Amino acid sequence: SLTEDSRTSIVAFAGLGNPVALKRQLQRLAGRSVPFVAFADHHAYSAADLQRVKRAGTGARDTIYVTTAKDMMRRGGADLVSALE
Repeated sequence: SLTEDSRTSIVAFAGLGNPVALKRQLQRLAGRSVPFVAFADHHAYSAADLQRVKRAGTGARDTIYVTTAKDMMRRGGADLVSALE
């Protein structure tokens, strides 16, 4: 559950035409404000973009990164996970 541990940071990012709906849904599920890094629809993520996403975290012990399946695959799944570690 996104609400279980307030010591865990949640950072969301996506390249969507209308990212506001996803941001609102995540904040509703988490019960708190969630940093959201928005990119243009069909964005091709660079290493610099992913560093920007990492910087959006709050320095918590653990961070959960949330994105869409489309964006996960756009960066190559495992490559995206590695870049955010």
